[in-house]
Amino acid sequence: TRILPNPLCWRRQGGYFIKFIFKTMIIHDLPNNHIQAPEDAASIIQSWLNMLDDIAKDKEHFFVLILDSRNKLKFVELCSVGTMNASLVHPREVFRRAITEAGASIMIAHNHPSGDVEPSDADISITRRLGEVGKLVGIELIDHLIVSSASFYSFRERGRL
Repeated sequence: TRILPNPLCWRRQGGYFIKFIFKTMIIHDLPNNHIQAPEDAASIIQSWLNMLDDIAKDKEHFFVLILDSRNKLKFVELCSVGTMNASLVHPREVFRRAITEAGASIMIAHNHPSGDVEPSDADISITRRLGEVGKLVGIELIDHLIVSSASFYSFRERGRL
């Protein structure tokens, strides 16, 4: 991917160039441009969260990672910023950019400011709901990650998706 030298729009973080466009990050220079494991996606989200100031780190941030048919990352969108222990998420907003950008599948991810990456009942419920919507619109939900600065939880790896 061609990188344009505009220091106001581009930041190098953890081996990635991230371009901020309103709520959207476009990822460049991802090794092999593929998400091969949950760790790949978790490290992108953790890098982004590490750029936040202390006040913003105390809020939940909900991301949608949009992939093509070969699991090549197209976009990472910050879909919602919530409160200290909740984030309002609606399927319409989660799938909106994936549909307009012709995404084949998505991963979703959010942080728990407390550092505890175990899913809440609300996390489990929204994962099921988004999985059902994904089946209806033909865009598979391939994983839901809960991240903290030091670890992450993968619904797929734990057999919950």
